[in-house]
Amino acid sequence: MTSPAQAAEDTVLSVPDTLAISGIAGEASIVVELPAGATPTALRGRIDSTYTLPGSLVVTVDNREVASVDTLTGGAVAGELGPDDVRDSALRLGLRAVIGGDDRCFDQSGVSAVLEQIEIVYQVPVSVPESVADFMVGAPRSVTVAVSPGSSAAVGEAALNAVTLMAKTFPRPTEVDLNLQTPGPANPGLDRVVVVTEGPEPEVDVVDGVLVVSGPPESLKTSVESLASDSVAILAKPSAVEPSADIADVIPALTSSLADLGKPSPSLSGVGIVESTFGVSQSDFGRSVSAVTLDLVGTATPVQGGEGRVNVLWNDVLVNSVPMTDDPRFATTVQVSGPAVQRDNSVTIQLEYLPRGGDCSLAGLPARLDVDGRSSTISATAGQSATGFEMFPQVLTATTPVTFGTQQSADDSLVQAGQLLASLQRLTGLPIDVELQEWDAFVGDSRPGVAIGIGEGEDATLGSLLRYAPFRTVELENNSLTAEVAGSFSALQAYLNGDRALLVLGGFGPNSPPEAARLATEANANPTGWFSLAGSIAVAEPGQEPVFLDPESLSAQPEQTAAGSLRSFQWLWWIAGLLLLALLVGVVVRLWRRRS
Repeated sequence: MTSPAQAAEDTVLSVPDTLAISGIAGEASIVVELPAGATPTALRGRIDSTYTLPGSLVVTVDNREVASVDTLTGGAVAGELGPDDVRDSALRLGLRAVIGGDDRCFDQSGVSAVLEQIEIVYQVPVSVPESVADFMVGAPRSVTVAVSPGSSAAVGEAALNAVTLMAKTFPRPTEVDLNLQTPGPANPGLDRVVVVTEGPEPEVDVVDGVLVVSGPPESLKTSVESLASDSVAILAKPSAVEPSADIADVIPALTSSLADLGKPSPSLSGVGIVESTFGVSQSDFGRSVSAVTLDLVGTATPVQGGEGRVNVLWNDVLVNSVPMTDDPRFATTVQVSGPAVQRDNSVTIQLEYLPRGGDCSLAGLPARLDVDGRSSTISATAGQSATGFEMFPQVLTATTPVTFGTQQSADDSLVQAGQLLASLQRLTGLPIDVELQEWDAFVGDSRPGVAIGIGEGEDATLGSLLRYAPFRTVELENNSLTAEVAGSFSALQAYLNGDRALLVLGGFGPNSPPEAARLATEANANPTGWFSLAGSIAVAEPGQEPVFLDPESLSAQPEQTAAGSLRSFQWLWWIAGLLLLALLVGVVVRLWRRRS
């Protein structure tokens, strides 16, 4: 029996990419993936333009014009979309400049237009899930993993693995989190619930649209892992438990083609400057990397020497430039290493083409470059390059140990761990397998891990950058000053403790748990999630916006340290004032002694 369909609701997909063009007849495109079965209804965005000649900047979907703005002003764009615009669950979104009747290429060679703040509004037919297969497909608005307050460690571990599995299955904008109560959604097709609980026998079942995972403590995690199985049993039966072969997929190879990594195959065509950008993340390789090599091959329009070039930019920095020739074969190699390799990187392929004699009226015969995604490869060298929050998630191994401290209740720590792990899972195609450990086991482990609810004393054991204590010690050359703290605070920290990468969330004071919850929630919030974190430390105080810090901004703290009141860094001003006062007193005393 098929469950009754419910009314589809609008979902807004915020596209992180931008479309940039330069020069007369500039044109570029990107591919925007949609959830399976989604029907787009509208496109929104904004175009910023520096063009100085009259014309139009046209937004296209599959070469169909959906919106345009004046080249001289730019502005907001809005257009209607429909099911015919979708190809293989994706939209091909383009931007081009239309400037007719002018052949002055170089008059517009330095100008550009950027389509940004792109949003795609879409709908997906929804119905109340009746089987595990129904539950694990579609594009729900939210998925909540629910457990009872005071649940056992086995339930908590299974729930955290359910969170990472749901975050991997349902990409943004679907919200995934963990809750201590079972919500009663008004639309269970859009707002789905997974309940994890202990029971006499291992079972995965859908009851009234709610996915229930139950079983004895020793088998709960296996029951959750069964949801990752694509076996015939789990797809054919409303209720089934069959463990997946291994929830930790094989780590990707260090060398893969663009196509194998899911990257687009750039195709550029136009006169002037045309470019296409795609991302390369360390998580594409399932580990931390210290160097990347791109071997790009393809086909280009044969042109006379000096008429065209192909530029490659890494994170907006030119790293290679190849002249186009009368040979249609295109090949180039780019190598980057060290600090240039960030957690998330952009590769821009830029085509520069100027017709012979500088006559841009020949725009009807543009140059073209097609990069072969199957033959072009990206190779990485394993090693550490990123620091702070950018170390995650690629630094995580096949299994991630998680532990809870004593600064707050285990229930609070469980919910916050769910938020952070869901956000990290969004950044990697590899499943994050969670092992919930007791404190001593976690401290003795050497694998990268996550510690939640850490308080005073526990921070020193983990070698945290910023201590959760009521004072802040500043080491001077021959002395030290200590500033007392007034009030609670919480801090999320990402750092290396020796060779071990740690993500630590903790705080000081009775009101630190709500601040820790705020940091965890904001790290998982749409649309940016983990990208909202900067540096190595995020500090939250009641009534204040989070403050982001780098280790370089903190003084040496070999013994004891803590977070001072970070409101406007007043404690720094107090210390500076004390030092200045001491200096002035010393000068006055010396002058008085000389006169005496």
